[in-house]
Amino acid sequence: MKVAISLPLQISELCVELCDMAAYVFDNGFQAARGDSQVGLSGAVAGLAGCIAIIRLNVLSYSSDEYQYIKSILTEVDKLNIIYQKHREISESKIEILKVEFELKIPLFDGIHIILDKYRGKKNVNIEDCARDLQNLIWKNRHVIWKKNVPTNLFEILRPESVLKHCLGYDYFVTGRFGVPDESGGAIEVGGLIDQNNKLVAISDRFPTQTQKFTGAHELGHAILHNQSLLHRDIPTDSSGNRRTRDIDEINADKFASYFLMPRKLVENAFEQIYSVTQFTINENSAFNFGGRNIKELRIECKDSRGLSRKLSSASMYDNHSFRSLAEIFGVSIEAMAIRLEELELVKF
Repeated sequence: MKVAISLPLQISELCVELCDMAAYVFDNGFQAARGDSQVGLSGAVAGLAGCIAIIRLNVLSYSSDEYQYIKSILTEVDKLNIIYQKHREISESKIEILKVEFELKIPLFDGIHIILDKYRGKKNVNIEDCARDLQNLIWKNRHVIWKKNVPTNLFEILRPESVLKHCLGYDYFVTGRFGVPDESGGAIEVGGLIDQNNKLVAISDRFPTQTQKFTGAHELGHAILHNQSLLHRDIPTDSSGNRRTRDIDEINADKFASYFLMPRKLVENAFEQIYSVTQFTINENSAFNFGGRNIKELRIECKDSRGLSRKLSSASMYDNHSFRSLAEIFGVSIEAMAIRLEELELVKF
């Protein structure tokens, strides 16, 4: 009978050790796998409770002539019971944490469902409205999406990788160059692809960081707008997609990327803050503010509206003030930023 008591005592020590380990992993380990550590914690607490019950039951088999031994065992059980109560409270607190996080995330899930129901697979939708709806949802739920380094301004939520991962449940990775089969039996090199059936987005690392970001937003556009199981983005142009030879879904995904990464109001506000106008035109004052140029020199340098838009997108000095360029502020290429300025009619050549 003493063996039947000593074994549960030894097991209870292991349960206490497992409780401590599981609680530590829950707090400090991989956050997305906290369910596993919670299962370990709950199981260890249950095991500890079982050991206490077995020990108490076995003590009942002893007679009063074993009083000193019984008393020593009961002292151990009382200590174990205090430890058990502590770990049970810890376990319940972890369960409550997961419950609260789950309940906080329900509005995000509901919001994503509403957006998908409104836009996915639909014809003639307003893509800019779609991007804006998603941005608003992300901003309202930013504390749920980002547990650490929660965005403090609207620029910081424009992260297609985080949205795909935490809002839509996609695996997202950047890999070496890759291609997809073409009709001739060869392969077409692509900047990225999305596999909706397997919830996977892959981005080629062959291109600059800004282009990779645009491609990620492009694939996010596919995830929101389209039903096709497998789609790829051809060699990126960082454009809003006006080339007639491209598939309409690809054009619309590029439009979505542009609207998502460069929201109208943010671009207009940043543009006005830098250039002090709502529409930039070349005149004596604006030309002079670009390093003392005159109108003719600036027109020759820019050549056309796109050239002027590129200059305004890449400039980091104007009217003797230095600043981050618009392209840098929004984390996109100069070309993508220039196209967006033209779309918003912020430039008149």
